Amino acid sequence: MTAIPTLALFWSVFKKRVFVLYLVICIVGTILIAYGSKVLVFVPGVDTGNALFRGVGHLSGGPSAVIEKKGPNVRVILDVKDRRTIAVADSDPIGGQGGIIFDAALDRLKDAARLDNLIYFSNAAQWLEQDGINSKKTILIYGSWRHGGNGTIKFEPLQNALQKHGFTVKVIDRSQTHHLTNKHLADYSQIWMIFGESTADSRLKDDEIRALSDFSSDGKGLLIIAGAGEGDEHDMGAANQLSSKLGATFSSYGEYQKEIKVANGSDFFNKASALIGRVLKIFHKA
Repeated sequence: MTAIPTLALFWSVFKKRVFVLYLVICIVGTILIAYGSKVLVFVPGVDTGNALFRGVGHLSGGPSAVIEKKGPNVRVILDVKDRRTIAVADSDPIGGQGGIIFDAALDRLKDAARLDNLIYFSNAAQWLEQDGINSKKTILIYGSWRHGGNGTIKFEPLQNALQKHGFTVKVIDRSQTHHLTNKHLADYSQIWMIFGESTADSRLKDDEIRALSDFSSDGKGLLIIAGAGEGDEHDMGAANQLSSKLGATFSSYGEYQKEIKVANGSDFFNKASALIGRVLKIFHKA
């Protein structure tokens, strides 16, 4: 609307007051549309267009660490008032590394059936699969708890949601498989590592870290979820053993609001998108 040829044409054809009126309407209208869409759709600190947030309006908050970027390919996609709670590292076709998601709030997994958490985790599984090289749609969810901490999480809703998207999911913790090896990881295209405590027994051995790093280097997906350990909630050492090798660390500790707003207009746009899709199908059949 403000291209020089267009303005030159308007200047030569119309009266000057019409030209000024046109210019004012264009500029004011553009600003109103921009700020209106920002208020109605976008949320500060959120990469609204990211694939992980497709169809997501609100996520669980609660206790969380803060993600610190260490690698150049790591992007923070959810930042709540300078508390970075979700980050991603895209796959590296040259280096062979698969996609990685860093999530600093374990409560999202504990409360997977609440709010839009299931949508978020379903998106995460699909993004990791598409962003990886080896696609098998098999996920291993591994808890670092030494004494059966997976029992504090209800995995059934998450497993059911992922199975609807064609994923096979296995859930184990350190009390069942106390030492991860390349052989354990070979059958999976994604590993979801849950770090719910930082006790000596929960920490990974050097060869386990190498096995997980090799897994990522083979083009497979990793989701690393940090959580507060009982009695030592500020210690993120167990999670950082692995995450520091992959471009991010977890530090600090704080409480977020119980609900984190991700998008203002997600419900509206989802319904509008579905409606447009149905209309296009009708026209296509016609």
